[in-house]
Parts: sequence; structure tokens; C-alpha cells
Amino acid sequence: MKQVKLDGLYKTYDGTTPVLSNVNATIEAGEFFVLVGPSGCGKSTLLRMIAGLEETNGGAITIGNKRADQLMPSERDLSMVFQNYALYPHLTVFDNIVFGLHVKKVPKEERKRRGRETAEMLGLTDYLKRKPRQLSGGQRQRVALARAIVDESPVCLMDEPLSNLDAKLRAHMRAEIKQIQRRLGLTIIYVTHDQVEAMTMGDRIMVLNKGVTQQIGTPLEIYNQPANPFVATFIGSPPMNIAEGEIKDHKLFIEGLGPIPLPNGGAIDQTHVYAGIRPEAVRFVHDPVREKGPGLIEVKNVEVLGNETVLMFTAAGRDWYARWSGQWPVKPGDRIPVMIDYADVALFDKASEKSIKHGQSPDVAAEISREEVLL
Repeated sequence: MKQVKLDGLYKTYDGTTPVLSNVNATIEAGEFFVLVGPSGCGKSTLLRMIAGLEETNGGAITIGNKRADQLMPSERDLSMVFQNYALYPHLTVFDNIVFGLHVKKVPKEERKRRGRETAEMLGLTDYLKRKPRQLSGGQRQRVALARAIVDESPVCLMDEPLSNLDAKLRAHMRAEIKQIQRRLGLTIIYVTHDQVEAMTMGDRIMVLNKGVTQQIGTPLEIYNQPANPFVATFIGSPPMNIAEGEIKDHKLFIEGLGPIPLPNGGAIDQTHVYAGIRPEAVRFVHDPVREKGPGLIEVKNVEVLGNETVLMFTAAGRDWYARWSGQWPVKPGDRIPVMIDYADVALFDKASEKSIKHGQSPDVAAEISREEVLL
């Protein structure tokens, strides 16, 4: 296990337009660290800079206690799993797995031992004599992963390794990669554009946009305490609802919804804000006569997912979402009463887009202690 430190990394291809700007992070030894962001945000470029496949135009990379940004890729003591697997079609599965060891002139018996142990770990023992073309996508991905693991490098870089797999196989491979990382104690830096992968796999997440770090934190910190509207809408499915809001007369006004009363002591200095509400925080009003502050929404679309129902409606000129547990008998065109608790609302400064108030976590289980769960 080795720590990886990124200090003020800068990258440009034309000398003027930054691809990455002042990226700082410390990936602890044994940590599963995820780089997530939309296409073109610079996450794969950052990974290639760590690997030594791209030059840095500024800043420093430290792997372990060693300055690494001027070292050759072979000198950085790391392995990499690529998006396209990069297997040799003329070699068997076993030869693909141990190819790197052969290049490093590891003794033959040692290569055999490590190759067989790694293949057994990843369930590839029955396929060692096959060629890559005789394997399924998931099996090829296992071979690429085995080739990185057999090297026994303390740092492993993964560039969207599951993007070519179907949804069911992706879910299985997510769990498998995470279990292997824990078992071997690897430091993994993992690139993805899929926020579900980021949330389920990462010990910590770095959210990138246009080459700039937006936020670094644990998955729950990113979800519950987004630093700005971009992070709020990128992490979460359906995304957080964001709209311009105005605070006056001790109420928050959002177009298309009823006024949301502020509690005593809940005053905000800013008048014009961005308000963010998670879909699960848009609540159905069971008794509109007795419950205060409901708004009436017209449903545009309904998705019944078995265990939950997702509604789409319009507020503040945008598509908004509500997510309710269970199966709801709602159809497009229905007008239903909803309400939003101010405690659930996240507020962002309209000028700087920085967070000025977090919404409370809607998950009641977050209040249950670990001791209670283990009972």
C-alpha cells in the first residue's frame, strides 16, 4: 500500500486552455478513491498523468515518499486497468495474465504460482487455456483485472473498466473489485462517469468539472452536503431539483410551489438564492386541509420501479422529480398536493454558487447507531 499525493497539478495541450487546473488531493494508502465527472472533465487525463502516460505542465505527483511526476511509467510502481481491456488476442488467458511478469523477468516458477493464484481469486481457473475471443465481456474484464493484480503493485489505476458491460454484470463486478481491493489492501484510483459506481465503490470521491475540483469527500458527504449546484445535480438519481428562490417575509418562495416557511432562527442573509431539494424530500400531502403549506403539482410522467415511484412535474420552468417509496397509483395529468420541509432544502449563494445551508438527510436509518444495527 502506498499513499498518492497530487499537489497543484496543471495540464494544458495548447499552452493557454487548461484541461486540469490546480488539482490537489491526498489518496491514503489502501483507499478506494474515485474520480467522477461528466465526459471531458479531465478525469481520464488526470489518471494518465498519475500513470506517467501524460506529461504534467505544473504541480507534483508523489507516490509513497517518492516524487514521481518525472519518472518513467515503469518506475512508478503501479498497475493500470484500461477501459478497452487491452488484451493480446494471440495469447492465452494465462499468458495475458503473466505477460507483465515475463517482461520484468520474474522466474518462470514464480510466474506460474502467482498467475494461478490470481486466476483462482478471480474465477478464471477454467479459462486459462482459452484466447480472449473465446471469453465473454465479463471474463475479459476479469483477465484485465488479474493482469493488474498479479503484478502486486501497491497502487492500481482503473479507467472506466466496467463501461463496456451490461447493467447486471456491472453490479456484480463492482462488488467483486471492491472485495479484491479490501482483501489485498490495494490503493485504487478509479475513474468513472457513473455516479452509482462512485457512490457504491468509493471510500472517497473527487468530483471534477471542466478540469476543476468541485468537492472531495465520502459518498454520503457528497450526497448530503454538496458544495455547489453542480455537485448536487451530478450525484444522485434522479438528480437534486434546483431552482432560483427568493427569501422574504420569513418564507422561501419558489415559482410553481407554495411558499416554504422558515423556522424560528432559520433566517438567511441572502435574499436571492438557488434552492435544492432532493426528489425524496418532495412529500405527498395526505390531508391538504389540515397540513399547511402544500403546493399543487401536475404530473408529467410516472416511472413505477417496483419498490419506488418516480414522478416528473414542472416547477420554476424546469422538470422536477419526486421519488416515493412503494407503488403509487398516479398517472400523467393528475394534480396532487405536495409539500417541502425547509429542513430538507439546500441553499446556495446565487453569485458564488457556494453552499450556505445543507438539507437534512432524509434517511431515518442514519440516526440508528452501529450498535443497534449489529444487535
